[in-house]
Order: sequence, then C-alpha cells, then structure tokens
Amino acid sequence: RTGDLPVSGTFNRPIMGNPAEQEEADHKAINEITGSVARHRFDAGEPIGRASVVKPGDSGFLAAVLQPGMRAITIGVTPVTGTGGLIYPGDRVDIILTQTFPATDSNLGRRSVGETVANDLRVLAIDQQLQVTAPPGAEGKLARTVTVEVEPREAVKIEVATKLGELSLTIRSLDANPGDTPTTTVPATWAEDVSPALKLAA
Repeated sequence: RTGDLPVSGTFNRPIMGNPAEQEEADHKAINEITGSVARHRFDAGEPIGRASVVKPGDSGFLAAVLQPGMRAITIGVTPVTGTGGLIYPGDRVDIILTQTFPATDSNLGRRSVGETVANDLRVLAIDQQLQVTAPPGAEGKLARTVTVEVEPREAVKIEVATKLGELSLTIRSLDANPGDTPTTTVPATWAEDVSPALKLAA
C-alpha cells in the first residue's frame, strides 16, 4: 500500500523525499514480504494485511504451502542418499527403498532388492530451509533431512519403508519423457537383476 500515512496492520510503502532513498526503501519493503504465503486471495489494489500472510519461519508456514488434503513428511538422508546436497526446495523427487535380507536365505539372487515406494514428490524443505532461492543449509554443511509433500496414504508407506531398509532420493527431470507420468511404476530390481553372477551362483 502506498501513501503518506501508514495503515496499521498492513505492509506499507514508505514515501521518501530523496529518489535514491526511495529506491532503497522500496527494496526493503519488497524484501519484507518476499517469500511469504497468502492465507487468502487478494483483489487488485487491496492492502496486504500482515495477518493475511505467513512468512518463512512463522508458525503455520509449512501448513500454508501444502496443497489441500496433502501432508508433509520428513526423511533422514546422508550425503549419498540425499544426492550430495544438490536437492533444493521445489525440486521433485522419487523415493527408493533398498532392502537386504538375512544371510540365512539360500537364494543369493534374491538377497537384496530395490524398489520405488513413492514418486514425483515435491520437496518442501531441506533441513529447516523452506525458501527455494536460498541454499539448502548452512555453508559447507550437507542436508540431514528432506521434507516432501505427500498424500496421506503415501505418508504411511514412507513411514513403514523407513523401518524396512535404506531410503534414497532421486531427482526427477523438469521435462518428463513421453509416457512417463507421475504414477509410472518402476518394477522392483533384485540382486540377480544387477549381477547375473549371483543368479548363476544360486
């Protein structure tokens, strides 16, 4: 909102007498609201109330960025399973579960298996970093957790998967291949599918 008299409870544009000072003041005013999420739709020219937006770090910000009916779940990652810290908020990922079964199983070719348990998930946060434009953590520090947006059923599947084995993330391309839809199912890959020698040994 622009005006000589600021309106209480809204974001106001300060009016400065010096053009150079005005540019700096405008920059600060824009930065104050950049990255915030609106609680409701605004009409053109409507003042933006401070109570009508949620800023990163405020209580309820994560709930505000979720799509209706969706949930947020956090997954622990390592430098390897988290793609070396190259995942950012806003990326879309698949989650792969890798399991290794007890050595008492005589079938060597079925000793280990990898499978996709969830695909095309939106990354909401890296550690406690929610903004897309910022680096995914402190300088020189790799991410330890990744928070993704999922459907309620997927949240339960991922929680169970964390008890079964190791979870890894793979980044999806911005341009999907023809026929590659978000629900494309990738068959499970067994140890014998990777190493024919294991199948022969078994």
